[in-house]
Amino acid sequence: MMERPECPDWVVVLLDALHAEVDSGSGLQWLLDPIEQQLIFAPPVVELQDSDHDGAEVYSFYRVELDSIFMLFDEPPAVAFSTREDECSIEGTIDEARAWITFQKHPFEDEGPLENQS
Repeated sequence: MMERPECPDWVVVLLDALHAEVDSGSGLQWLLDPIEQQLIFAPPVVELQDSDHDGAEVYSFYRVELDSIFMLFDEPPAVAFSTREDECSIEGTIDEARAWITFQKHPFEDEGPLENQS
């Protein structure tokens, strides 16, 4: 995860909870749209090293256990999965604040590679 800028309380609560619920080889990156109150997650781009594919830019898989994320919401959230957008969207309220969370399959478009951790 990236360092946290000033965020609404619901974002801090979610990031803390999500840290334990993500299974990923290279973590997740996130962006917050403060106007839409949308928190967007995506896998980072990594550059392979020490392999037959040195220098190749790839992104890793990730898996999120959603049950504990759902429990953060005041009421059961609305959940949608889009194959066209390759993303899962969760909307509702956390501590009475509007929360919209999106998990993308692909990295953010303007993201450069990170060094591979392994």
